[in-house]
Amino acid sequence: MAQAYKLTKDPIWFLLRKVTIPASVGSLFQTFYNLVDTWFAGQISAEAIGAIAKSFPIYFTIIAVGVGIGTATKAMIGNAIGEKKERVASTFIAQSLIFALVISVFVTLFGLNASNFLLGVMGSDAAGITLTRKYLDIIFYGTFIVMIQISLNGTLNAQGDTKSYRNVLIFSFFLNIFLNPLFIFGSTNSFVWVSQFIPIFSNLNFPSFIPEFGIAGLAIATVISQLVGTIYLAYKVNNCKIRKYLKKN
Repeated sequence: MAQAYKLTKDPIWFLLRKVTIPASVGSLFQTFYNLVDTWFAGQISAEAIGAIAKSFPIYFTIIAVGVGIGTATKAMIGNAIGEKKERVASTFIAQSLIFALVISVFVTLFGLNASNFLLGVMGSDAAGITLTRKYLDIIFYGTFIVMIQISLNGTLNAQGDTKSYRNVLIFSFFLNIFLNPLFIFGSTNSFVWVSQFIPIFSNLNFPSFIPEFGIAGLAIATVISQLVGTIYLAYKVNNCKIRKYLKKN
C-alpha cells in the first residue's frame, strides 16, 4: 500500500526520516542521471555536449511546470487526507492527471514552436539549433509522460510514499546507462563501443535491429526510461488506499 505511515499520528521525526531520506537519495540519482547523459553526449562529439547544455534551460520549462503540478497535487490530496475526506482526495487523483495531460499539450506546443527563438537568444547558430532540436523535439513530444509521472508522484508523496519515486530514479539511472549507447550508436555499434571497456564483447556479433540515432538517441533513452517509471508509479497509485474511491460502486 502507498500509505505506509500514519501521517497524522506518527512522530514528526520518524516521518521526516522515513520521507526525506528516500527523497534525498532519489534526487542524488537524478543528478547522476544528468551526468550520465552529459558524458554520453561527449562520446558523440563536442558539439553534442554544447547542444545538450543549451537544451537544459529549455527542458527545465517542462520540469518547472511539472513541479507546480506535483506540489499542487500533494497539497490538495494531503489536506483532504488530513481532513479524513478520502473520497475527495481520490477525485484529486483524476483531476491532477487530466490537468497534467492538458498542460502537457501546451508545453509541447510551446517547446516545439519557441525552441528556435530561445536557442538563437542563447547564441546558437543554424547548425547548433538543428543539432539541439534533434534532442529537444523528442523530449517535448514525451512531455505528457513527464507530467503524468510527476502527478502520480505527487499522489504518492501526499500519502507519505517517497520510496516509489526513489526506486524509479534509481532504476531509470541504470536503465539509462544501458539504453544510451544502444540508441546513440545502434545495436551493433553499441556493443563495439562497450567492448572498449568490456573486452568480452569484442568477440560477439549482434544483429543491427536498432539503427544509430546519434544525439536523438539520448532523448529516446530518456523518454523510454521515463515511460517505464511512469508505468510503475501508475501501478503504485492504482493500489493505494484512496484509489478505491474512484471505482464505481
